[in-house]
Amino acid sequence: MLSQPEAIRYLLGLGLLQAGDVVQDTVTVANVSRRHLNWRVTTQNGPGYLLKQGVGGERAAALEREAAIYRLLNAVPGFARRYVPQLHLHDAENGVLILEWIAGSQNLREYHLRRGHFPVSLARIMAEALGRLHRHGPGGPEYEARSANVPWIFSAHRPTLRFLQDCSGANLALIELTQEFPDFCEEIDALRAAWHDDALIHGDLKWDNCVVSGNAASVRTTRLRIVDWELARTGDPCWDVGSAFHDYLGFWLQSIPITGTMPPERFLELARFPLEKMHPALRAFWSTYARAMDLDAEATERWLIRSVRYAAARLLQTAFEQMQGAAQLTGNIVCFLQLSFNILKRPREAAVHLLGLPPPHVRLA
Repeated sequence: MLSQPEAIRYLLGLGLLQAGDVVQDTVTVANVSRRHLNWRVTTQNGPGYLLKQGVGGERAAALEREAAIYRLLNAVPGFARRYVPQLHLHDAENGVLILEWIAGSQNLREYHLRRGHFPVSLARIMAEALGRLHRHGPGGPEYEARSANVPWIFSAHRPTLRFLQDCSGANLALIELTQEFPDFCEEIDALRAAWHDDALIHGDLKWDNCVVSGNAASVRTTRLRIVDWELARTGDPCWDVGSAFHDYLGFWLQSIPITGTMPPERFLELARFPLEKMHPALRAFWSTYARAMDLDAEATERWLIRSVRYAAARLLQTAFEQMQGAAQLTGNIVCFLQLSFNILKRPREAAVHLLGLPPPHVRLA
């Protein structure tokens, strides 16, 4: 693994950094590790780089897949240049992936949190990006083997022993609570059975994986790019759409100061980020995506219902992820679970009353 000084020497050897930058002490290196060991290398006036290093065989293989995905995205017409960071190099021998680091950027969650509003323009850009990606079709033979890997949350209510061994106390309580509602479990089983393998999907779309840069006051210069493609695979495009819906719902829920003594009827009025403030962005996102996919009226409604149901599954997944290191469930997480169940039972009502979308009219078989 490259250390901080080694990362600088490595980039110098590749010609991506200039010796003058090092001599003038304008190079900054920061550890921005997540799943991988990551170095962010920036200069005062030049380009920036993200060095991702896979630690261990499994993560090195994940890095290989991500590099292959970036190469595939370059073949999607009008996609890579506009919506993803530039791939500079994949060094398979040393297990290093070098991507463009976007100067002055922040993820979409930080952007919304700091500004307190939800721009329609960014929602449209995300929808256009997903439309271009999903219209490209499946990723090809090298990804078809991964298409059987439906989202793990579809099996969390029927856990294996291996899954249970990695669960926290809060996650065990979450499994037990889920299993107390057979209808909930049946709805999740139905999602798994209805999974499609229609397109190349991001697979882990969320605001944390969307990077905003440019002049925040100018729609023309603001850019949104999608990062962290290692979980991309052939799958159901509605999963990515539902993931986008989920982030608005989750952001709203997490802004509610829930306590044990607070009556549920006060939850809505105390939200720091009310859903009503998000509705224009949600409507713009969905209408733009439906047009980008060239969906007819019937397909639009079918895809909407499927996407809303996947949003419910993502709420459940977020509950598991946030409780991974916790001993007990929190009030907000119980609300995530309850909202997930309610959406699965009544997706049409959720589309209208929660997401603020036009009423669906197509009856599903």
